[in-house]
Amino acid sequence: MSLYDFNQKNLFRIREDYMYSSFHGEKFLKSYFKNRKFFLNKINKFQKNNLFKEMNLNIEYLSKYLYQNKKLQINFRDTLKEKGILVDCEELYELGEFTNKVKIDTNKLIDQLLLNLVNNKKIRLSQNYIFKILMRFEVSKCLHNSYINKSNKFLKSNNSDKILKVYYYKFSMILALHFIKNSDLRILNTFLKINDLITSSHFYKSAIINQILYFNLVAETFFIKNLIVKNENK
Repeated sequence: MSLYDFNQKNLFRIREDYMYSSFHGEKFLKSYFKNRKFFLNKINKFQKNNLFKEMNLNIEYLSKYLYQNKKLQINFRDTLKEKGILVDCEELYELGEFTNKVKIDTNKLIDQLLLNLVNNKKIRLSQNYIFKILMRFEVSKCLHNSYINKSNKFLKSNNSDKILKVYYYKFSMILALHFIKNSDLRILNTFLKINDLITSSHFYKSAIINQILYFNLVAETFFIKNLIVKNENK
């Protein structure tokens, strides 16, 4: 397989086991970038504005300075709130409250994690929950609306349904922000898979999910390009 075709089938219905995939060099990378460009161009046809235009900056600047420049951080937070992506803090639990809960409401947890990463608060505790969700996703290739909280992992709770699709987009953004902060390749690996899942069944009528997906795909391709450059310079 020289084409990047993981998202050519609906991954919400037919799971993709990436462990059986192989890498086919430059043709594969070109196909990957073409794949992502297709979705970015299609989003642009449905709406001209995106988060980068709204903030008048690019992903390179955001990636470099988001966690160093308080003014940029506030601007980013306010833009996400204005667009309805970031839920107002008054509606959320404190993240510490989740540590004492056996059953976790994934929707609320994802909203809280996104809020924490944007505000650069409780990062270590947030990371713990991010990896619990990530590890569960790697097993099931989907997200559920509730989990049983064990000390070192999440288990699928009884009668748990699959999560609303918007939370896939939000969790993907969480992974993007976490990678900006920590450059952990485990995060990037799952970030790619989540974005494959989303793009395999994306509808362009929602301005909110278009904004999130555009941000995530621009961030993803930027991360991959940087990784390629680093490997070439070794």
